Amino acid sequence: LFTCDETRYNIAPTTATEHRFYAYYLMDIEVEKKTYTAEAKLTRVYDKTNMDGDVNKAMYGVAVNVTAEEATKDAYLSADQIYKAVSEAATTEGIDLDQILYLDASSLGSIVYATNVGENNELAVLKDMLSPNALVYLPSGNTYSGDNFALKSTTNNTFQACGNIILKDKYPFYAPYGITVPSTYYAKYTRNITASKNGKVTNATLVLPFTLTIDANGKHINEGTAGDGVSFTVNRLQEQNCMSYEKEPDDEAIDFKEGNYAHFVPQTYEDNRTEANKPYMIHVETAYADDDISFTALQYGSDIVASTGHDEDYNHVGAVATGTMNGSNYTFTPKGTYAGAQLNKNGNYFYFAKNWFLCSKNLGPSYPTLYMYPFRAYYEYSGSESGAKAGFGVI
Repeated sequence: LFTCDETRYNIAPTTATEHRFYAYYLMDIEVEKKTYTAEAKLTRVYDKTNMDGDVNKAMYGVAVNVTAEEATKDAYLSADQIYKAVSEAATTEGIDLDQILYLDASSLGSIVYATNVGENNELAVLKDMLSPNALVYLPSGNTYSGDNFALKSTTNNTFQACGNIILKDKYPFYAPYGITVPSTYYAKYTRNITASKNGKVTNATLVLPFTLTIDANGKHINEGTAGDGVSFTVNRLQEQNCMSYEKEPDDEAIDFKEGNYAHFVPQTYEDNRTEANKPYMIHVETAYADDDISFTALQYGSDIVASTGHDEDYNHVGAVATGTMNGSNYTFTPKGTYAGAQLNKNGNYFYFAKNWFLCSKNLGPSYPTLYMYPFRAYYEYSGSESGAKAGFGVI
């Protein structure tokens, strides 16, 4: 080990470049070879889901570390060791790797990986085997650049994104820890068209794990170099007197009625941002050019908020609204889901379809289930079951 020390000329009777050859220290270094044992522990985060294709699977997170006997702050594992440990844990549990929503390796000292395997590196290859929206939390002893990866801070237990956070529609999402997204990166969600016969939506529900900037009228625009110019207003069901009607609802499945309306108002905050993990109704103003995409939601420097605040049914609850119809009082509670849901149509639910605000009880006999994909919301109501069986337009 050679250590330059050009400021201390008293070490040797030399100067400048020649000094490098005379002033050195000889040091003995003892190198210990060590191979750590990888352990992977699965945690079930969703017992039930509803993902693309109306598939219902349980979803998990996995934490990777070394054994308790080997644990030190400098413990490390290779990407290959992590892959084998996670695969073995999944096989033991009887699940596929694509049922894993996050991989937490942040308790390690570092991860050893080859930077290039084909077109990707080992960590990217490993992540691509997990669920499409999976997040990977890396230890502070690593450096990395890639989407949906987060690096642990060297001073505390916070995490910073290693790239963009990209969320795929119709697939579950779960973040055990929040992630700071630097202003040079962005969080992005793309809404696919749910059913081709319905076409692009104008009014749709949305719940996101990151905030969006909005103006005084609740309008958001996807700006920046990655922005596509899509714009929409962010709305919530009016807190009081949220429903109006001209024709009395009845107990039968009914056609859409002119004059029946649900009232939505723009969401505004003092800091001009939406709240993360809160369900909203958005009204698309500038649509996406792609015929298969309804809209995108993109925000630079918008942090990912942990998903741990859901209720027992995995819903993130929004602001309650009340209304009166046919002499009965109703309370509507918006519930956003990252897991998706399969709901019995006979429950007290309202949802959006073809830009209408509809009661699930009016689904036809051949449709016993109301299917909700991740990143969407439905409205659960209490009050007279018969009075709310109606189709409402949207104001």
